[in-house]
Amino acid sequence: MSLEEIMHKPTFVDKDATVKEVAKVMAEKSIGSVLVGSAERVLGIFSERDLLVKVAANDVDCNSAKVKDYMTAPVKAIDVNLSIFDVQSIMIENHIRRLPVTQGGRIVGMVSARNVMENMKYEHLKKSYAHSAQEMYARYW
Repeated sequence: MSLEEIMHKPTFVDKDATVKEVAKVMAEKSIGSVLVGSAERVLGIFSERDLLVKVAANDVDCNSAKVKDYMTAPVKAIDVNLSIFDVQSIMIENHIRRLPVTQGGRIVGMVSARNVMENMKYEHLKKSYAHSAQEMYARYW
């Protein structure tokens, strides 16, 4: 299974958008993060965790606070050609739950830990069945 099959469309917001505006976008789209900037130039990522830990826990005024001041930067991105297993390793090693996916230096998608986990079982099953079939047919060759 490729990243293209499990990634979703990225949502971009302007660096000068308020935290409240960004939170509304995230709620309306039922997404856990947005990218700050554009597909060609990502400045940061703003996630539910940023909203909780950096904003809400510190009584920040969401109506006036700019997302650029609370986003996480720099953003680690991954190439669209990586395997799901590679992505899982990157997420675990870097304690990251969401990663932008690039192709030719441009952001083309987003993948979350949930996307990866939901699809890992299918990858394991495919490998398991392929190995079992290989062993079964090896007896006849």
